[in-house]
Amino acid sequence: MIDRLSRMTTHRAPEPAAGPATQSAERPVLAGLALAVLAGAAWTTAMIYTLIAWPLLTPTRPTHPSGSP
Repeated sequence: MIDRLSRMTTHRAPEPAAGPATQSAERPVLAGLALAVLAGAAWTTAMIYTLIAWPLLTPTRPTHPSGSP
């Protein structure tokens, strides 16, 4: 009985061959994902720049030399 258990094999499904239909869609999908990552990085960079530069670029009100408006 132990001999039967030790010689068990596993069944693996055959791997599908990559056909022309999957290969032709692979490149545009990867290009789209790469563009999406670049757009996300650009948006994040722009938001960080905006948050940092906003106080620096906002004009301040001139105050009267005596301190009262």
